[in-house]
Amino acid sequence: MRLVVEVRELVLPTDTPGPSPTSASSPAEPQEPMVVELEPMPQGAIVGTFTFDFSAPFIAARVAEVNQTIEAAGVAVRLERVVVTPSETRTYLRFDSPGGAETCWTPIATLKAPGDRKTQDYFAYAVNAEPPVYPYGFLAPLYDRRGEWTLAVTELVGTDLSQQPSEQIRLTGPWVFRFQVL
Repeated sequence: MRLVVEVRELVLPTDTPGPSPTSASSPAEPQEPMVVELEPMPQGAIVGTFTFDFSAPFIAARVAEVNQTIEAAGVAVRLERVVVTPSETRTYLRFDSPGGAETCWTPIATLKAPGDRKTQDYFAYAVNAEPPVYPYGFLAPLYDRRGEWTLAVTELVGTDLSQQPSEQIRLTGPWVFRFQVL
């Protein structure tokens, strides 16, 4: 791989007047608000280029095709698959949005992997979704863990983006999936 970084000269304008505080004076009453027009930063000339050539090892992901469906709160949620890489575990949930097409869903979910202490949970973050499939990631180094895993979705929180201000829809589970990662 190659990374090329261009270094540009940056010259800030010096003709912008502004108030200068003095240490001898005490804080005064606020003055009239000051309006300052901001202009785009001028692009300077390229003064140098750094080129970095490097390689990174390819480590194939481990994929567990789970295809397990659990129903709670009137919503059937299917865990399609789990993809484990050295830096992240990503789960792919499929469900029909009970809140409508413009509802963005976030799970309140934890993941337990073999070898975890009782108190060790990994919490989900949302990844760009294309409904009805919702990928969620867990940033934890779990690549070497094999055996039975548990994904527990305790709640689905939906934000209705068509409403201003947006409204939340909360669906209480749990949806608990137990599956093997080999």
